[in-house]
Amino acid sequence: MIWIIDDDEIYQFTVLKKLEKNGYKHDVQSFLNPEDALVQLKKQGQIPPPNVILLDINMPQMDGWEFLEKLRALAFSIQNLQIFMVSSSIDHRDIERAKNSSLLKGYFSKPLDINAFLQKV
Repeated sequence: MIWIIDDDEIYQFTVLKKLEKNGYKHDVQSFLNPEDALVQLKKQGQIPPPNVILLDINMPQMDGWEFLEKLRALAFSIQNLQIFMVSSSIDHRDIERAKNSSLLKGYFSKPLDINAFLQKV
């Protein structure tokens, strides 16, 4: 299961279509608000947990970094979870912070290169 957490509906749609073309038609769930994704994660056992999260950095209610902090605070097991930061930010501080985060498996610039992503997964 792949979760897309991004406040841009058009971006979500394009990534969903790219994933569908690569065989992930029924294995994708999207969230416009990171808080909604956290609520779903708190429902452990009631829904299938994600294997992969594509997480935007800049979102209005909660940014990607805040989401990671709240995720770490949950009792949710993140050992088998692959989280990739995906952003249009070209700020070298964001890229370095992502590289140094123990919770992240990588950083991708938008638009997402689906082939590069699938090679990492």
